Amino acid sequence: MRSLVACFVCIALVACTHAIVLRGAPTPVAVEPGSRGTTLAMPRVGDAYGANLADGWPVWVIRHYDGTVTVASAVATHDRSAATLFQPDAALVAWVAGTRQLLAEDVAYDERGRAIGYADDDCFGDCPHIVEPLPAERDLDTFEAAVVGNRIVVGPRVAAPPAREVSRWVAYDERPHASRELVVPGEQRVAEPIAMADALARPIGSYALVTGSIVQSTVETPHLCACGACDADSPLAYGIPAVQISAPTAHAESGTLLVRRDPGGFTVIASSDAGACPTR
Repeated sequence: MRSLVACFVCIALVACTHAIVLRGAPTPVAVEPGSRGTTLAMPRVGDAYGANLADGWPVWVIRHYDGTVTVASAVATHDRSAATLFQPDAALVAWVAGTRQLLAEDVAYDERGRAIGYADDDCFGDCPHIVEPLPAERDLDTFEAAVVGNRIVVGPRVAAPPAREVSRWVAYDERPHASRELVVPGEQRVAEPIAMADALARPIGSYALVTGSIVQSTVETPHLCACGACDADSPLAYGIPAVQISAPTAHAESGTLLVRRDPGGFTVIASSDAGACPTR
């Protein structure tokens, strides 16, 4: 009889544990960036501007001096390092008009989204400038773009190929590259963030830029909190690498975040230090 009671208690505890997990972490929706129904304005020759696709995914629309157009994703993957330990696996992309380059953290791309090198902002005149090659970085994803009159009809996403192999003559440093976000005069951000409450009201599977903090600790599921407002009702944050923090206190990483609306919260896709919450 005693063993039967013990067995019943064990089953009850397991059931309760599963119930807590299911309530606390609903499964995110797997959604790819979508461009269906997106029509964008044609920039003037030599100009570029940031825009959102129909589902909210951010892009850069660049018209080259030869008249052709590139629609480049404003999201770039980055290497994991100590500087990005608490961040998602991608960074938001800015446009630098002075050098006609796209910039994600310290990785520079040409105006067609091709990775050209690690950059530095400690320079005179046009910044950034390339300081070392980057054999392990991918180009930016792009989207098919058809010009119809003075408008651009955006088609499917075109995934960038894997990173190019290292040329034999390049002196390659085996140590992992410690990425950092550059501050370059004149750089333009892809779009203005919206309020967290407005992002929560968007349809499941849609994307939005918000300003806030990723808050995580050793004992709780990560949450996404608006600046100055974080409580138990804050939406869950999916897509954040699991990090064992050797302290009972929470760690907060704030900035501009690209998020996807999912049941119970947001999946964090990419981030930028720009727009970080003010420190108290």
